[in-house]
Formats: sequence, C-alpha cells, structure tokens
Amino acid sequence: MKKTLRTLLAFTLAGSMLLPLSACGKSKTVKNTDKKSKKTVSAEDIDPEVDEAPKAQEDKVQSEKQEEGSSGKTQDENAFYASKSAELKLEPIPDVEFDITVFANTSIVGDRILVRILASLKDPSMEEKLLENHYQAMGDNVYTSLQLFDLSGKNIGAVPMAENCDFENAFALDNGEILVVANKFNDGECRTSPSVFVISPSGEKLRELSFDVKANLYGSHVYPMKDGKIFIATQEHLFLFDSEGNLIKENQEKSLGPFMNYSEGKWYVAHIALPHTDIAGYQEVDVNTGELLDTYRSDREISIDLATNTDCFVFNDNGIQQFLISQDKFVTILSPENTDLQFTDLRNCQILPDGSMIVLNSEPNTDVATDDTDYFRSDANKMSVAVLTPVEKA
Repeated sequence: MKKTLRTLLAFTLAGSMLLPLSACGKSKTVKNTDKKSKKTVSAEDIDPEVDEAPKAQEDKVQSEKQEEGSSGKTQDENAFYASKSAELKLEPIPDVEFDITVFANTSIVGDRILVRILASLKDPSMEEKLLENHYQAMGDNVYTSLQLFDLSGKNIGAVPMAENCDFENAFALDNGEILVVANKFNDGECRTSPSVFVISPSGEKLRELSFDVKANLYGSHVYPMKDGKIFIATQEHLFLFDSEGNLIKENQEKSLGPFMNYSEGKWYVAHIALPHTDIAGYQEVDVNTGELLDTYRSDREISIDLATNTDCFVFNDNGIQQFLISQDKFVTILSPENTDLQFTDLRNCQILPDGSMIVLNSEPNTDVATDDTDYFRSDANKMSVAVLTPVEKA
C-alpha cells in the first residue's frame, strides 16, 4: 500500500483517530456549561449558547477554576522521584538501519507497553527485510509497526497487524492477556471499522473478535469491561456486546460521540456539541445493561484521547491531573516541581496499587537534523518509561 506522506500524517500523527462525521479530523476540547441528571442528551440540549451565567457569577467561577487548576503542590499531592527510568529502544534488525524513528500513539497495559512506530530507512533497498519483521509500508520510504516493550524498556518484539490497520489503544485483561484495538481504513475513503484482537504478554496473536453490528463504525472506539463485555462508541451510536460479540444493547442519539472515559469507578460516554466540534457532556453508562444514566456537563478543556480503564488523566503545564467527571474538577496528581522527572511530552500514566506511577514521556530527538520544510524529520523523537515512587514510601 503506497500513500503520500501528507496522507500518512493525516491518519497517523494526529493521535488517536478521533473522527467526526462532518470531517476526517478531531477535537480535543471539552466545553460544557451545566449539570443535569437522568436525561438523555439531545442536540437541542447541548447548545453552548444556552443558560449562560451572569457575568459576575461567571467571573467568580472562572477565578475559582484558575485557582484550582494552578500549578503547585495540592493538599493531597505527594512528591515523587523517578526510581527507574529507561529509554525505549528497538531491537536491531541485521543489515537494516533506520534514518528517522517516530514513537507515535502509546498504551500502558499492565507490565507491558505498546507503541506504534513510524520509521524511514537509510537504505530503502532493505524494504523487503523490514517487511519480514512485521512492518508495513506506508509510502515515501515510511513504514509502521506495532512494538511491544516491558516496563524496563526492553523491546519484546513486533505485534503482527492486518494491512491498513492503525493502532489505537490496548487494555490489560485480568488473565494477563492484552486486548488490542485498531482501526482498519480503506484508501481514499473516510471510513474505518474496528479491528480487535487479543495477544499474549509475549506478543503472540491469540484470537480475533468480531461484532454483530450493521451500523457504520467509522471512527469508532472500543472499550472492554472487566466481565468481558465490550462497548463500541461511534458517532450517534453506543453499542454493548457480550464477550462473543453478540449485541446486548444499542443506544442511538444524534449527539452521541465516539468516546468513553473512566472516572471514579464509573464509565461515561461523551456527547458532542453539534455540528460535531466539541465535547459537550458526559453521560454515565450502566456497564451491565448498556443503559444511559445521569448526565453531567462541564466547561473544562481536557484531552479526550486519554481514556483508559484506570482513570481519566490530563497532561498539561500543571503536570499530571485527574479529571473527576461527576465533580467537574481537576485534582493535581503531580506538579512538575514535585518530581525529578523532566516533563517534556507526557503520553500515558498509570497509577499502581502501591501509589507509584508509570509514565511514558516523549522528547524531540535533537540528534536528527531538521528544517522547517521537512515534515517527517521534525517529528523524530525518543520515548522513555519511568516508575515514579512517592517520597514518603521510598
């Protein structure tokens, strides 16, 4: 499969495939205003110009939020130090030398890390040997591969992916296996469908999952539950399937968006402000029946592609923050001044039962010479994994 570099970047370097129907793009903001309960949100309900507070109240609220979101150690925040840190490095392939390597979307899954790699070759004639090692040609001497690492940074190997698949996310299952979620797309079409499969901790593909659904699953996101059920969130639909892919419940609502978030032990589906631009609300979902429950609104701006089954984290100038949907507030987990880890571009965070954290951090690869017109080279980066330990537990 050959595509131009510009097409490649449109699909692969924009983060997760957050694709509204009105355009093949994405939004990463949450701008909401009110809080309601036990009501399905309609397009009319989610009008950002409705129910605006008086200016005096608005200024007071804004002041409180700026104070809450400011950097600095919060009352419950611990100081952490990087007890372990290692750079993720690919296992060398005999006779193959990479020119540029980009560590793209990532996922921490238990004691494993999955990273999508984009790379170019110094010697393009070695393409065949690269393809034998589970890389896919993306065009213009650019190749992609899904790579598996452990928490020490050791490269376990490549995970075979079907042609035209773009890695999105992964989830650790209770039995140690890993559920991998990808989006399969067709050249020249603004259309994707989920490709879901299970791998072993060593990267061996064990089985694939299929779903009994006829709706267009364009831009969909997949979320497994602890009991084996699986949600698929897509534009205007939210599906719940059993572990065999049989449909349990379908919710259809014009404002439903293709995202879910986990917060404080509950799952929420996003609602989109029409015409499909910003997130406008969250609605709690019954994970057993798929029924929609309480609805929450917020005027927070948060990243919406950080959904995991551990919690909803936000990475910004204030460090690592946790977004509590039902309370409509951020809680600072770790400020930059309270750790010896140099934050550059945090990609993922996982809080372990003992209170320590695993984080993935990306930084530009300054060893690569770039210029303003070299689109791909400017994205060359390094990726490291760090275990952050609370000071009082060291």
